[in-house]
Amino acid sequence: MVLKKTAKKTAKLGGSYPKLTKTEQEVLFYLTKEFLTPKQISTRRGTKLRATYYTIEKLKEKGIINNHFAVVQKKGMWYQDSAVYSSNKIRFHALEFNIKILFKDYRYKKTFTKSNMLDIDGNTIRLYRDALEVYINTSFYGDSVEEARKNGFIYCEHLFKKIESRLNIIIKKPDHANIKLVKQHFAEVNNEFAKDLNSKKEKLQIRGDDNKVYALVDNSHNLNEFECVHPEFAEDDMKIIKPFFDELRKNPTTTTELMNFIVILLKNQNNMANNIKEMALSVNVLSKMFYPEGLKDKSKSDDDGSVSKEKPDYFG
Repeated sequence: MVLKKTAKKTAKLGGSYPKLTKTEQEVLFYLTKEFLTPKQISTRRGTKLRATYYTIEKLKEKGIINNHFAVVQKKGMWYQDSAVYSSNKIRFHALEFNIKILFKDYRYKKTFTKSNMLDIDGNTIRLYRDALEVYINTSFYGDSVEEARKNGFIYCEHLFKKIESRLNIIIKKPDHANIKLVKQHFAEVNNEFAKDLNSKKEKLQIRGDDNKVYALVDNSHNLNEFECVHPEFAEDDMKIIKPFFDELRKNPTTTTELMNFIVILLKNQNNMANNIKEMALSVNVLSKMFYPEGLKDKSKSDDDGSVSKEKPDYFG
């Protein structure tokens, strides 16, 4: 296997958009600033749903948004990059929050009694007596782990405000540690190693000594992703793995030579990361990548790489 740098085929970030009509500007604003669904946009603008989808298709044709309604990133604005499918972007996704409700009144009890699950902008909100589970069904992209994570949390800030307004509750206050991120996945899109495995129709799960899944390769979204999925270490693992593959793209090599590269990482790990324990875990993940015979036991993990977790004590 040879890793090669993937050439971008789309406009550079920060480039100017083609001229948009007033209708296209409004729909784009509602999609990216208000995070409304097509149905909500139709209601807000007083138009038919079919007309909204027609405008969305026009935005796609002009290269403004992709099939996930993610738009090209403009400088200084939170927009996602439609070039993600032809580059090695980081995809931040599968976010799950456990949230303790700080304040509620009779209206929340009325909603909770009627239904214990809501859909807000395509995200799933599970209601409990004094808490919420929030499942984010949106992906966020960036050139780095930090950028993708930042884009995701900006979106979550808007979503939490909507949840508060919709349910007449308070879930955010300064100096309150009541919001816990219990699940997060980071994936490098168009990863060449993943592409090689997917072409052979092979899947890969990488486990740590605790038998939890730290990383995996599959093609469930046709994005050829190398994915870090551990609830606690996913972000730190990807911060090591992303530069690792970036370096290989600059200096293409074979699978055999990759093993030598990993040995170098092991010898120099003190200079590669501040947290030696997390660095060792990351390097261990990469080492196990080349020994699939040791990765056959998948009976104790979910197919998507998630692991079981205990709910906070405020969940009933």
